[in-house]
Amino acid sequence: MYGGGVTMLDQRNTGVLIFVYAGFAALGWWLWKRGAQVALAILALAVAVYSMAAFTPAHEALFLVAGHAAELLFAGIFLYRALSGSACRTPGERPLYGAVATFLLLNAAGFAWRLMTDHGFRVDYEEAKGGGRWMDFSRLGEEFLDAELQTVAAAFLFAAVATPLVTWAFLRGRGALEGAAARLTSGS
Repeated sequence: MYGGGVTMLDQRNTGVLIFVYAGFAALGWWLWKRGAQVALAILALAVAVYSMAAFTPAHEALFLVAGHAAELLFAGIFLYRALSGSACRTPGERPLYGAVATFLLLNAAGFAWRLMTDHGFRVDYEEAKGGGRWMDFSRLGEEFLDAELQTVAAAFLFAAVATPLVTWAFLRGRGALEGAAARLTSGS
């Protein structure tokens, strides 16, 4: 009746944490065996950042933003496939990827714009499924950023507008990124 979803947080799953740290350890071992010291240092930094997020309230903020961020991630992937033809088996897939990317980006930007500019829409959003719950951006602003809902919506609008630019930059610089990754992991 009220549309959308609400992020529900539950107990931390120890098995998932063990799996993630085992993955970090395996990657670290692989990099160490290859002599990739710079990549190993980057991995150590990533493990430290991950640990700080996983064992502080920051993990809740990441959960709250994950659904909306995933929309933009998929829009970026689909836009990349539309522009590059990557992973397309037939020529007809490219315009379909482009259409879905466009829909996702316009939907995200429209949602953010309405949260920023339409008081009635903002009130409906903050009533959260008919009351009794807080919506993701409301919680993010209130509990983690000490910011108004409109400010969080403006940041999401910026991210939606930036997604095609980041996708285009990735498309243009993909070869250089692949080369840098190969050099980092080669141990040279």
